[in-house]
Amino acid sequence: DAVAVGLPAGLVGAFVVSQQLADRSTAWVSVGFALGLAAVVVGAQLRFRTDLVAGSGLVAATVVTSLGDRLAELPGWAWMALGGVLLVGLAIRVERSVTPKNPG
Repeated sequence: DAVAVGLPAGLVGAFVVSQQLADRSTAWVSVGFALGLAAVVVGAQLRFRTDLVAGSGLVAATVVTSLGDRLAELPGWAWMALGGVLLVGLAIRVERSVTPKNPG
């Protein structure tokens, strides 16, 4: 079952992120990236969405926690550009899931 694999990945990921926040050592950042990428690869290969989501979330959380205060120094236009790219990507995803494959 996909949830049986994804749930432990999410719980381990939450533990790793909490250790990154508490310790701030590069060892936990490396562990976060390694586990996140492994979960993404397993999720993509076995088509388990829970692993894919948990791994992507772990990689994103690791990036955010390792950058820390430097994220606040980004200009406002960078945040708006990131939001725009995410919205366009979401719109493309929704359009593909709603539109029939063969509209003939």
